[in-house]
Amino acid sequence: MEAITMLNMTDAMVFAMETPGALAVAFVESKTGRAIAGIGNEVVDFDSITPGWTNILQTQVALLNLENDPTPLQDVIVSTNSRYHVLRPLNGSDTTGMYLYLALDNAVGSIPLASYRLREIENNLCI
Repeated sequence: MEAITMLNMTDAMVFAMETPGALAVAFVESKTGRAIAGIGNEVVDFDSITPGWTNILQTQVALLNLENDPTPLQDVIVSTNSRYHVLRPLNGSDTTGMYLYLALDNAVGSIPLASYRLREIENNLCI
């Protein structure tokens, strides 16, 4: 896999959509659940779905806090019969308070590869 350079939000979403099986990707505010930007291979109403995914992410963070787990949360993964949903909190100085949402077709997608690509985006994102 070739190295990537600094990415803006649009380039980051295009890079995420190049993940095999990618169906949709969005940048989401962690507190409000509002989709800041999103693209997909199918019609996705991000304003309807991202508040629910945000609740899942917030619940996971709260649970880790209750367990006194000092390790930063990397990914939250939800699988259904047809899809994987990967939520990645962004912890950069410019991106605190946001997360990436990536939906994958589970017949084609790979969770480890998706996680790797989202980490690459996080490490190279410039907003």
